[in-house]
Amino acid sequence: SGLVIAAIPVIVLPLVAFGRSVRRKSRLAQDTLADATAYASEQIGAVRTLQAFTNEKLVTGHFSSAVEAAFEAARSSIFARSFLTFFAIFMIFSSVVAVLWFGSRDVLDGTLSPGTLGQFLLYSVFAAGALGALSEVWGELSQAAGAAERLTEI
Repeated sequence: SGLVIAAIPVIVLPLVAFGRSVRRKSRLAQDTLADATAYASEQIGAVRTLQAFTNEKLVTGHFSSAVEAAFEAARSSIFARSFLTFFAIFMIFSSVVAVLWFGSRDVLDGTLSPGTLGQFLLYSVFAAGALGALSEVWGELSQAAGAAERLTEI
């Protein structure tokens, strides 16, 4: 059980750092999408002026680049969030494997019964599954925090 408690900071500290990265990237994705939407709204509102000066191709190119920037920012945000989830699940189940390794060594040495190891391992798997789900929630909370920052600016 000491190994599990020692593994908690190793798992949680990188998750907090990745969560900050997800928040920044989520905010950037929302900012670029808002810029593209604002530009489109502005140009649609001034469509007669746009057509009078035959700037359709220029506006189309600018809007296309704005949408592409929004897509890349959203893609980066999704990649960061998926990496956060992957890292959390990998670290959690790696700690379960470490518990199994050290526990099996204790069973072979005779200091731990196989039933106790099985019981502890079952509890560890349940806890790891719950923590894996919490990592997804953490990613969603980080994304929501990025959205909240954007809303407070508006």
